[in-house]
Amino acid sequence: MDWIILLGMGGFFTVVGLVLVVTGRYGEVNYIERLSRRPDIRKYVQRQSLTMYEAWKVGGWVTLAVGLVMLAVGGGLWFWN
Repeated sequence: MDWIILLGMGGFFTVVGLVLVVTGRYGEVNYIERLSRRPDIRKYVQRQSLTMYEAWKVGGWVTLAVGLVMLAVGGGLWFWN
């Protein structure tokens, strides 16, 4: 019965990972579009302000990978039981 817990947690981590990746990508695109409309501010903003969105995307990919591994292990345990 442990495989049910692994499948549930793997599914949860996969969904959270996808949400983080999409949110990071959408936030980055939205930020760049807002800056492109404001040339007076663009020269004062550095590339470092985009690190938050990069962190969301990297965290999302890591969470997605962990979720997929958990789904694979849970599926394997389910198959062999």
